[in-house]
Amino acid sequence: GDLPPVTGSAMERYRAIQSDLKIVEVDGVGVLPPSSTVALRERKPVSGRDAAALLQRSLKDAGIEAYPALLTSPKGPIVMSGFPSISPFKRVVVAVKAKDVMNDAQNCATSSLLARGPLCSVADHGFVFVDPMCKTCRFGELPPDLMGGTALLVGMRNPRFVSVGVGHPETNLVVTHYEMSSTGVGNVSGGVSVQVIGQSASTFRKTLLELPPDADISDFIQGHLRFEDKQVGFRSGSSENVRDLSKPLTLSASTELKNVKVDYDTFSFALADAMGPSLPGAYRQVRQFPRVLDAPARWDTTLRLELPAGYRVLAPEPLDLSWGGISY
Repeated sequence: GDLPPVTGSAMERYRAIQSDLKIVEVDGVGVLPPSSTVALRERKPVSGRDAAALLQRSLKDAGIEAYPALLTSPKGPIVMSGFPSISPFKRVVVAVKAKDVMNDAQNCATSSLLARGPLCSVADHGFVFVDPMCKTCRFGELPPDLMGGTALLVGMRNPRFVSVGVGHPETNLVVTHYEMSSTGVGNVSGGVSVQVIGQSASTFRKTLLELPPDADISDFIQGHLRFEDKQVGFRSGSSENVRDLSKPLTLSASTELKNVKVDYDTFSFALADAMGPSLPGAYRQVRQFPRVLDAPARWDTTLRLELPAGYRVLAPEPLDLSWGGISY
């Protein structure tokens, strides 16, 4: 039936449908019977299938090539070559032709990694997938449990299966910068700024949206940056851009390094204590699991330390290792 038309850019239409509909967040293609126009107007619960159908129609009305896409569960066993899975379809999303929604002003080749979006990493089939049910995902981004499987594109003359990739490390990026200073007696303190995009940002936002905007999130930052490491204390933690998905999620806090050794006119500390454990060190206790990360990811961590007058730095030799797809 007739519904008030959704207008604006592809992103605006995507967000409008998310805000206008009361979507039941349950996996599956059925979940609820098809909703009537009256039910949609009265904001009665609707399935993700109906939300995807409305989004697809809205994008098509705007001249954008888009099709309903039925996603299989990537965790389902493969039965034979050419068959995606014996698992049922897990969710209905929208497959959107990336070239129709690319922002001409965005230059993926020259933009910083934090400024690049999912549209800068498109599979060979040319489609990105949009999930109306995921309110913390960027346009063209799927939750990790929906990635790595297969999608059946329908609504076209020749329906076909296409792969749903697991993403690229640069689209799931955490950039951490410590800005610290020291006194002659070995007190090392300052602050940390963390910028996050991709799957980690989506996961963080789900938690932060449940907290008051002015909540102290020091423990949250401690847990996600340092795991079980307690060598740095975090205080006065805050967040920015929790609701604005067009910008990187930003976390900040005051910091103080605890494990500093002082000996007369010298003081020393381990870089791992100041900057956090390396990837192998952080996940040393979970090697028994077949998959540690939700998706390919990248962490960039830097430290700037201001020393008292007259002090010099004796730094260790840089270490460059690469094995099994992991570089350090």
